[in-house]
Amino acid sequence: MSPKTSTRPKIYVIEDSLLTLDAWLMMLEPDCDVTGFEEPESFKKLLDEESNFLDEVDAVIVDFYFGASDVTGDEVAQWVKAKNPKVCVLLCSEGFSPAEKMPDGVDRIIAKNPVSLAWLNLKKSVQ
Repeated sequence: MSPKTSTRPKIYVIEDSLLTLDAWLMMLEPDCDVTGFEEPESFKKLLDEESNFLDEVDAVIVDFYFGASDVTGDEVAQWVKAKNPKVCVLLCSEGFSPAEKMPDGVDRIIAKNPVSLAWLNLKKSVQ
């Protein structure tokens, strides 16, 4: 993995609700280099085409269900971990209970409410 070119964390957010995606970007942009994707297919295309796409990424925040796609967030998590197992994958869902098994590739399940970098508590893992 190449050394990071920025000291700011780099996060990708994959969310099909434009309102929620915009809220994530607004919450994270003060502290992160953040890029949003409206559907998992556009994320997958870059993941497949650019060999270094995940090299400098600290975290991927991904919705669980996408209305216009058969892909789910846990599938995206597996794509990410297959390319770079060091990237933290946060799955946004209101549908999981703490008693359920964590989906493969997912590091943590968080609520769908966009939050700041400080709340995500990623600073230890991204420095």
